[in-house]
Amino acid sequence: MTGHILLVTLGPIQDFIAQARRTRDLWFGSHLLSELGRAAARALVDHGARLIFPALEKGDEELNTCLSPRRSNGTAPLNIANKLLAELPGDVEPQDVARAAREAVMRFWREDVAAPVKADCAGLLADGVDGVWGEQIDTFVEFAATWAPLGEYPAARHAVEQAIAARKNLREFAPWQHQRGKVPKSSLDGARETVLRPPNQRGAQLARKYRIADGEQLDAVGLVKRAGGEPDQFVPIVNLALASWLDIAASEFPHHLDPLKNACRNLGLARVARKDLPCAAVFPFDGSILLRSRWKSVF
Repeated sequence: MTGHILLVTLGPIQDFIAQARRTRDLWFGSHLLSELGRAAARALVDHGARLIFPALEKGDEELNTCLSPRRSNGTAPLNIANKLLAELPGDVEPQDVARAAREAVMRFWREDVAAPVKADCAGLLADGVDGVWGEQIDTFVEFAATWAPLGEYPAARHAVEQAIAARKNLREFAPWQHQRGKVPKSSLDGARETVLRPPNQRGAQLARKYRIADGEQLDAVGLVKRAGGEPDQFVPIVNLALASWLDIAASEFPHHLDPLKNACRNLGLARVARKDLPCAAVFPFDGSILLRSRWKSVF
């Protein structure tokens, strides 16, 4: 029995990454797609496939999930592309492997990525939002797979590439089944409804932690981008702009800066947990507190 070549693609890509208002949105959006690809690669090898791209074998550490910027050994995880190519032996049914990979990706997305964010951000979510949240999460990932008998490799590769390109030319426009109605759309994409409470009903400490402004609305996917992973790793642009000023303040006026840091800590202001960066070590909080024009959004 002849083997097969299997091509799997994941999306969305460009628009999803570009839909960002903060550096954490941008970074986690890109990192999340890499982790979805990692989940697909892990499922493929677990079901008998030999990965061609990425060239990883079963048991490789790079197949293990890593939602943080660094692994426990201090190394950055390998970036996994949204296109995976694998060879299947003759005794393996390609449709079964593709289906298993899709289920693994969706399970990882729902249970390992989205569910913890929903639990952590309960104080930000509107009442009765479970149906909207579930639909927005379930309809986010675009998974496509195609396969061809592995005779001549160039011909088989060309066949799967053509098939996947044809599939991408099709668009699905399924109507939303769960709508809150009369609420704002997401500030990131304008397509999905917000899942957040009105600004005056949001948990103030959570809103500060994830830097959600009063006028900002986030859908389920946007909230995952904002609150997923380790949000404290991101250094706000204002902290970089004030880095030199903070160095002087720390050396010349610690009797003013130290009480301010204690007040920020008691307030629950968004933290910056990056001791490896000088600009974050001096003042490990959102630097917006130092600018009078930003106080309204901070508080």
